[in-house]
Amino acid sequence: MRAWAAEGLALVCALCCALARGSEDIVVGCGGFVKSDVEINYSLIEIKLYTKHGTLKYQTDCAPNNGYFMIPLYDKGDFILKIEPPLGWSFEPTSVDIHVDGINDVCTKGGDINFVFTGFSVNGKVLSKGQTLGPAGVQVVLRNAGSDINIQATVTQPGGKFAFFKVLPGEYEIFASHPTWMLKESNTVVRVTSSNAYAASPLIVAGYNVSGSVRSDGEPMKGVMFLLFSSSVTKEDVVGCNISPVDGFQSRDESLSYLCNVVSKEDGSFSFLSLPSGKYTVIPFYRGERITFDVAPSRLDFLVEHDSLQIEPVFHVMGFSVTGRVLNGPEGEGVADATVTLNNQIKVKTKADGSFRLENITTGTYTIHARKEHLFFDTITVKIAPNTPQLANIIATGFSVCGRISVTRFPDTVKQISKYKVTMMPQDKDKASLFTTETDPHGAFCFKAKSGIYNVQVRMSFRFFIAGLS
Repeated sequence: MRAWAAEGLALVCALCCALARGSEDIVVGCGGFVKSDVEINYSLIEIKLYTKHGTLKYQTDCAPNNGYFMIPLYDKGDFILKIEPPLGWSFEPTSVDIHVDGINDVCTKGGDINFVFTGFSVNGKVLSKGQTLGPAGVQVVLRNAGSDINIQATVTQPGGKFAFFKVLPGEYEIFASHPTWMLKESNTVVRVTSSNAYAASPLIVAGYNVSGSVRSDGEPMKGVMFLLFSSSVTKEDVVGCNISPVDGFQSRDESLSYLCNVVSKEDGSFSFLSLPSGKYTVIPFYRGERITFDVAPSRLDFLVEHDSLQIEPVFHVMGFSVTGRVLNGPEGEGVADATVTLNNQIKVKTKADGSFRLENITTGTYTIHARKEHLFFDTITVKIAPNTPQLANIIATGFSVCGRISVTRFPDTVKQISKYKVTMMPQDKDKASLFTTETDPHGAFCFKAKSGIYNVQVRMSFRFFIAGLS
């Protein structure tokens, strides 16, 4: 057939040359074979001839039994011969540049131009759990069934699709991996026969890491808890966070279900290890023994699609609430209705148990003073910061010991006294702790003393007078 075609084309060429009266036009045939070591359908393949500028000159199908093709050429010049198989079929080469001069080129000499089949495509998807699309950037490898050696490797495209090319018929396994994301289904199989093949099942990413950060006055904030909620995702689907309920927290949105929580680290960062695609709400929360943080934003909604997520904006500790207690002794009872003053500006009253709360405090050094009638307190200086939330108890350092001396009747010979001297001494007879005071004109007196047991004595100096004597 090849010899017959060449002779026929030569005859046509001679005839055309005679009719052209010296024209440079020629008629030659450019032919060859599409070759394959495995069974393929040759009739699905087209061979096309283009000019060097991309204009289609001629196209033909391959012979279905052996892949033979023939394209006639009527002009000298530069051309490109391309094979155009079904999508996903691979050949080498994919195109051949031809310079036709009518003398030494492969077509004029009757040589074959061959295209060799190198394999089919294998297609598949990596999907996000519960979704019809998936992520880009997942590494996928192809191996012979039962082998640990990678034949090919690729990464998924946006939407989760991937493809291997130049795959010959056989049984294969496909494995997916990612340095950060957790996969629920990481391997599948595929069988390639006489056409493109598709993975038996999709590979599934269980979830994506979601991270954020929190700062206070520009510094990283450790120990802030972040609670995660969702109306569409269940806690069974999340991985890498604490699912225990949080004491002291009360949700105000009943449409959201609590999933889990994480706590910020030394560098202020926090991270949910694996969250499936869906809508979420994160709420910052921290309540220490005596401190509650005011964090902005107080609530943030975010959407996880098919990629890791960095939550924006950064959370900031705008202020915090500090609680403390005023006590009447180191192991004493709370002092009710005491006035606690912060930097001589902020004033609060203690509750019945002696507790108080200072709202919207920022990091700094403060002076705190407590006042209560008949009780005395030292002014204390304390540094208050989110990472040092302990506010020591304010303990009374002294008490007023007050009384009134009342003499209902003096003897007739004793001149009435308006003031008295009063002494108070500890029962241990420590004279260094002896206190002396004088009553006011009404007989009232007060001492300031530490806790303890004391003896109080009244000293009187009398003046006697005798009637008729001056």
